[in-house]
Amino acid sequence: MQNKSDLIKIFIPAVGGQGGGVLTEWLVQAFFLEDYDVQGISLPGLSQRGGSTVYYLEAHPRLESVNKQIIFAQFPVPGEVDVIISQEFLELGRALQLGYGS
Repeated sequence: MQNKSDLIKIFIPAVGGQGGGVLTEWLVQAFFLEDYDVQGISLPGLSQRGGSTVYYLEAHPRLESVNKQIIFAQFPVPGEVDVIISQEFLELGRALQLGYGS
């Protein structure tokens, strides 16, 4: 029996041009291939100018019942993120300062 605690939430703060979007797509495909329902969200910001970007994805083991549906969030809630992946220490610091890490 799956429940809300099975939901995996991954927050990826990045800088434009570092491949945050590609990493997010890889993770979405990996979860999908492992039989998860998954949704990835991109908030590109100033990505074309090397500015801050944010990517977020949620994954949940696929439910057996066709009558049940997972509703995914559009943006992370501070303090409720399971994993933060960042290539840039400044962006990681901002995410922690905003309370996304617990």
